[in-house]
Amino acid sequence: MLPAYRVYRPPVGVEPVVACLWEHEPAEDRAPRVVPDGCMDVIWLAERDLVIAGADTVPRSVDLPAQALSSGIRLRPGAAGAVLVCSRGLSWF
Repeated sequence: MLPAYRVYRPPVGVEPVVACLWEHEPAEDRAPRVVPDGCMDVIWLAERDLVIAGADTVPRSVDLPAQALSSGIRLRPGAAGAVLVCSRGLSWF
């Protein structure tokens, strides 16, 4: 059985802006406390919403339903502005 929270190295070439990729799939309903870390994350939250989270200044709780996979890209501190501005020119399907 895989752990509920998994962290992966970023793809080669994006390490200067991407700290890691991660997945979280809790076995039961959870509301984990997220502590500020200076990073911003682009998150596909519980298979229902695309969210940009951070950079937070206080801890907060996030409701995560059981068996719902959340996936994220954690951007390094200071990288989000450049990444999000560059993404405006991309075609999304």
